[in-house]
Amino acid sequence: MSFEVERFDFEKFYREKYVVPFNQRSYIWGETQLNAFWEDLVHVEANRSQDELHFLGSIVAHKSFNNNFIIDGQQRVTTLNLMYIALFSQAMKLINERDGIVQGGMSGEEYRRLCRETAEYRQAFWNRLKIIFEYDEYPVDGGSARWALRFRPSLRDQEAYNSLLEYIEESMSTVKLERFNILSEVVDSDSNILSNYKKIEKKIRDMFLTLKDSNERLGKLMLYMEQLAKGFIFVVVTVEKGDPTEIFENLNTMGESLSKLDVIRNSAFEGIISKDEDETNRINKLWLDFEKTFIKSFNETLAEDD
Repeated sequence: MSFEVERFDFEKFYREKYVVPFNQRSYIWGETQLNAFWEDLVHVEANRSQDELHFLGSIVAHKSFNNNFIIDGQQRVTTLNLMYIALFSQAMKLINERDGIVQGGMSGEEYRRLCRETAEYRQAFWNRLKIIFEYDEYPVDGGSARWALRFRPSLRDQEAYNSLLEYIEESMSTVKLERFNILSEVVDSDSNILSNYKKIEKKIRDMFLTLKDSNERLGKLMLYMEQLAKGFIFVVVTVEKGDPTEIFENLNTMGESLSKLDVIRNSAFEGIISKDEDETNRINKLWLDFEKTFIKSFNETLAEDD
């Protein structure tokens, strides 16, 4: 096995694209892990003057066909994404409220300053968010230029991610974002993405209760985004030779335990990584049909026997 080890923060991490391979489970973190992650963010932001950093552990990726397949760490990366997008979306709500303010009793100079500051806020937050995107000027489908997420989530989470991309696009009318093509087999799949996203939004609203005006709130949101981007440090282990399925199983003896369904899926896909998206989709469809018809009931039966 050969691998490289390098220190990253969130901003540096997204200089490349990452994929959750089709044999990986979806996002499963619950409220306990989410609360702990949020408390870490609050702590890092509160101690930013002391250059406080938070170590997230390791993220393991398997490099193949010029893609970085995340073998371990997608739960943490996804949570970082959710917090980052939620902070941006809350900022856009405040900025759009400022856009709706009429001049009223303000002088011309005051109103122009408000409009200028609002435009500057909008650009600053987009500049901060767009580190997780790459600009695709000539999409392969021949469509118009757009921004594509540098992270491709698991199949069951892609529909929820599309909802988040829609939130962003609605708040930034001049920005076009690429959506994931959803397989019919995973439409309306259960995903923790949106439920955790809403919990993060509530945490942000609760934080607002202690802040008196939109400028203070926008300033706090920007600080949180900056701390997420630069204050969370992790080690990325990039494996170039070795069995990624074996790596995943070994790593998860220390993390969230694998379900019987996870173990079966990993064994079925051992050694299979495709660089062709159509082929990957065909494999996904076959597995999802099989899972829907047989494996769920089989897994439940095994659980009853434990």
